[in-house]
Amino acid sequence: VEVDFLAVASYSTETRNRSVVVNSPVRSNDENDPMTPHDIGIYLYTEKSGSKKMTELESNAVTGGRVAGMAGTALTYGLWMSKNKVKIPGSSANLLVKDPQPVFYFYLNPKDRTMTTVKYFPASVNQFQMVKFDVKGKSREIAVGKSNSYYSKTGIPDNNLVEFSYEKVGDGIFKVTPKQVLKSGEYGFYLLGTGNSVGATFFDFAVRPDP
Repeated sequence: VEVDFLAVASYSTETRNRSVVVNSPVRSNDENDPMTPHDIGIYLYTEKSGSKKMTELESNAVTGGRVAGMAGTALTYGLWMSKNKVKIPGSSANLLVKDPQPVFYFYLNPKDRTMTTVKYFPASVNQFQMVKFDVKGKSREIAVGKSNSYYSKTGIPDNNLVEFSYEKVGDGIFKVTPKQVLKSGEYGFYLLGTGNSVGATFFDFAVRPDP
């Protein structure tokens, strides 16, 4: 039996090359593809009629605050709990979301795990809380602590927190979805570590489901 070794060698080389091509990951350059590398930040992902869109959430910082319930504290000799509330400007966020259970993608900084840099952005999704704001006049506000003459506690109340699930889908890329259907209202992602007074940072959005 005669064997054409050149043909076998050529076939083997072609087979190996095809394997390399098949197994190599294909990276998209489409800026609306969640798996395309993006600048660090939080992005809303929407898809309609097969068309994908990624929209970056802008940050909004606390500009002031107030203490609610001081009169009750005085009348009860310090027993009544007053609430420390912070506010961000505007009665509604610029970004309107129609999906009551929206999908977000977090592009985090895998190297910066400290608070020492000026342009800080964390490496963990757990450094964020999803919150629901109360609208008061021309501002949106949320309680960040409560106290009386004998007790104080910092943190956002449970009834203003929105649970979310997340999945790591790439290097520094996390898919984030609220666990519940969101009612019409004002929401945001609170960046922990930015304080609970002026300067605290929220990435805000408004939910307005289609009727």
